[in-house]
Amino acid sequence: MTEIKMNRSVFLRTLVLSGFAFLTSPGFGEPEPEYPLSAPLVEADQVLSFTWDDVDKYPLTTSLAFIPAKSELVTGGDDCQLAVWDLTNGALKNHFRADEDWIRSLDLSVDGETLAALSHHGSIKLWNTAEWKAVKTLTKVGNGAESICFSPDGQFLAVCGYDPQVTIFDIASGRTKTTLAMPGAGNTVVRFSPDGKTLAAAGRSGIVRLWDAGTFQHRKDLRTDGRRVRTLAFSLDGTLLAAGGESPTIFIWDAASGQKKQTLNAAIGTTYSLGFCGSDILASGDSLNSVRLWNLGDGSEFARGYGHTGTVAALYFDLDKGELLSGGFDTTVRFWPFLKQ
Repeated sequence: MTEIKMNRSVFLRTLVLSGFAFLTSPGFGEPEPEYPLSAPLVEADQVLSFTWDDVDKYPLTTSLAFIPAKSELVTGGDDCQLAVWDLTNGALKNHFRADEDWIRSLDLSVDGETLAALSHHGSIKLWNTAEWKAVKTLTKVGNGAESICFSPDGQFLAVCGYDPQVTIFDIASGRTKTTLAMPGAGNTVVRFSPDGKTLAAAGRSGIVRLWDAGTFQHRKDLRTDGRRVRTLAFSLDGTLLAAGGESPTIFIWDAASGQKKQTLNAAIGTTYSLGFCGSDILASGDSLNSVRLWNLGDGSEFARGYGHTGTVAALYFDLDKGELLSGGFDTTVRFWPFLKQ
């Protein structure tokens, strides 16, 4: 395993400005999971580690985005900063104040040229990733904003949060195109399918609501066991939709028909992140610090990544390299060799 660490003095000097941390503080790390082991343990083959000590306050950073073409990681958090990191060597490439409130969600346009940043008080800014200049500020949405997502064609931006609705913005005009009613308040995640056909959102109600992404007409409500949904993921071809959260079950549906395809027994803990790795493999990250790989053919867990000491908050699968990346509350990004050829 290769571990990349920033020079400590450089990191301490930039910490106040950049605020890179994943909800971590001395003693915050959660204990190792004690649920029954049903799959081989795998160690990351590379760790991007940002560590420090003698710091009075650790900024809370819970939003991140990957820019594959540039091997960059972008983080944002409660210090209102965006920080841009080189994943190949751990260097801090850029950092700047992005808003006046906690950056809660980031999403990258499909072409990689624009990053959308959503703050907790509902401000939305679009950043050019080449020069890191703000190119547009969209109309403010309500307080308690949680999640943001680009449509695959780059025309629209979907946002959800505390209010019982999803707001759709037209990127070109910067204005609200429409608002979509949700079954309750406290919504945590919104996602467009990669094929551009479906929009999904969910939250505290435990209901996953689907719309036609072309017309924004309500299509169907998908039922879980009623517990809060914290993450959604579409398969790479847009045919499957997975949901996880405070339930011990991960739910998977046919995205077009809404028919439930299968359930995965995640056992205990909260699922905070999901990502498809091809058509028949699903990755999940949880509050017990694990990255888990599921075979959708038989619903079995076939590998479990260990090493994180905090909740696994984000997953990204590099299709070209066959490599899974995970970001955690423990200030590390880990590179997993599960699917490398």
